[in-house]
Amino acid sequence: MNQYLPFLPVLGIVSTITFSANPLLALERAEVSTIVKEITVQIEGEDTSGTGTIIEQDGDTYTVLTCWHVANTELGLKIVTADGETHEVTGVQNIDDGNIDLATIQFESNTDYELAELGDSEAIIEGANAYVVGYPDPIPGIPERGYDFQDTNITRKLQTGENGYRLVHNTTTTGGSSGGGIFDEDGVLIGIHGRTTSDAEGRNAYGLAIPLEVFFTEEANLTTPANFTPPQDYASLGRRKLNLKDYQGAVDDFSQVLAVDPNNFDALSGRAEAYFWSNSFDAAIKDYDLVLQQNNNNATYFFNRAYAHSQLKNHEKAIADYTEAIRLDPEDAITYYNRGTKYDDLKEYEKAIADYTEAIRL
Repeated sequence: MNQYLPFLPVLGIVSTITFSANPLLALERAEVSTIVKEITVQIEGEDTSGTGTIIEQDGDTYTVLTCWHVANTELGLKIVTADGETHEVTGVQNIDDGNIDLATIQFESNTDYELAELGDSEAIIEGANAYVVGYPDPIPGIPERGYDFQDTNITRKLQTGENGYRLVHNTTTTGGSSGGGIFDEDGVLIGIHGRTTSDAEGRNAYGLAIPLEVFFTEEANLTTPANFTPPQDYASLGRRKLNLKDYQGAVDDFSQVLAVDPNNFDALSGRAEAYFWSNSFDAAIKDYDLVLQQNNNNATYFFNRAYAHSQLKNHEKAIADYTEAIRLDPEDAITYYNRGTKYDDLKEYEKAIADYTEAIRL
């Protein structure tokens, strides 16, 4: 089931939420799909899967709207955004202890993600064309989750509905699509899909959705469920242990972060440094390779990888990295001296003397 953290506003930062303005021209179906795909996320957990829509941003904190039955879990959740990045869920909230099947989920990222335009679901009439999206679970013949965009039609609007489900549409979905958005023909969010139903004989099947108006009405009543435990800030713990020279402890904590977010730069650079200071040079090189793919303008990263290569007798690679470090920081005497020792090892004595001379001058 799924979890959620409380929404914590950031002082001095204005939260962003987008409301729709009617466009002059109707969008083509493919245009709507392109817009909606950017704001639709996969939700994954050990015992749950679902879909959600990014609806709000406050600094680096993004809020996703989904179904409570997707977010209701004690085993932790991850969000996969349209760019393929995986984010740990940092907040979960529900409404009325889950009696309304809506939840908000939060994640942190410094990437600039698009937000859904929020529409007036009360203005939708029976017979209106719409779209339903999701990331359905694998089924026979379709072995992986993927973005799914389907036409639908609003067939009924209910005055009351179990757990908030008051929109009926004529498209059914499979597992993993719960929490996906219902969008109008302009790509504006009007509801959250979460169920399918049928008559007793199974001849007529329908999709059920919660209109966005229910969320607007109940938003002030969002609370953090008792079964949600905020994740540990392992990156900060790892940095603290690194400063205390508890290198193995730092490696363990940074690895916790990377298990959820393999490209997390703070954790990668921190673990690389922990491996470096603990003389685990092979591991340090592997992590610095990934660090430098994200930031190749830091002399220290090149210096540390050069030193690791040097300890493993990779003289040419060490020289290449020391040269990059010198390019970025030409006033560092130690880098010249270390490169000189590598030239010395390769019996390139003139180059070694030149580097030693420059180290002395500096």
